[in-house]
Amino acid sequence: MNSSAHTPGHARKVPWGAFWRLVLIQAQNSFNEKGAQFLLIPLGVWLYGAEGDLEYPLGAIIVLPFILFSPFVGWLSDRFCKARIIQFMALLQICVLAGMYWSLRVHNLNGAILWFCVFAVQATVFSPAKKGIVKDIVGTSRMGFASGIVEMASILSLLIGQIGVFIWFRYLLEPSTDTIWHRWLGEGFFQWFDAWLKPSGINDGWYAASFPCLVFLLLAVPVAASSFRLPRYAPGGAAPSPGPCFTNTSTSWASCGKTAICASARWASAISGSSAARSC
Repeated sequence: MNSSAHTPGHARKVPWGAFWRLVLIQAQNSFNEKGAQFLLIPLGVWLYGAEGDLEYPLGAIIVLPFILFSPFVGWLSDRFCKARIIQFMALLQICVLAGMYWSLRVHNLNGAILWFCVFAVQATVFSPAKKGIVKDIVGTSRMGFASGIVEMASILSLLIGQIGVFIWFRYLLEPSTDTIWHRWLGEGFFQWFDAWLKPSGINDGWYAASFPCLVFLLLAVPVAASSFRLPRYAPGGAAPSPGPCFTNTSTSWASCGKTAICASARWASAISGSSAARSC
């Protein structure tokens, strides 16, 4: 007897390659989000001293979209193909990192913060889709193990992004000349590195923030490409479908848009206590 993604047991063959690909995609997204935050925080301190502490504003920017939009984006994840949502968010991440990199290159801190706001919204939309597709891929009988792997990879990526990127920024800002890398590679290598990749010289906070952002951007491209190899499951956990990922293939964009507006109205009326959305 065939077993669906919702049926316990081991009858259905699990596409583990797709699962580990998902782990890589979500870990990279978490790392880039936290890394971008901890590039802007020390950059603000370098620019404005104690008055440039961006830790609390950036922390609020990350949390606020989850508070405001989580019910709606969770509904989107239930209504539409989760793989498609992940793919669109992976492409949006490339655009965000490109915008942040260009803003840092032209010394526009406000522009970089604005792009980080878009990154926070991207992470909010990405989160329920990547959690929901885990069950579609591995099934209920392996849900605990798979969820543990996903959470472990996410937390580890956040820690590396928070601690490692901050150390990276400090090194690029005021590099030490007595490290194991200097002893292995020699001073000539670092002089060549600075001549090509650090034209502004030492103690340049804009470079210390923009160069890691460029690395994040380059790494995001192959990861985004790998997202297009995720299996596409119809909403509800049905078998992988090569066609449109709507609840019904005849669903039009107009009806989907109306449903989304009605869902938003119901959520807003539930919060405010009004009955304005009953017509939907």
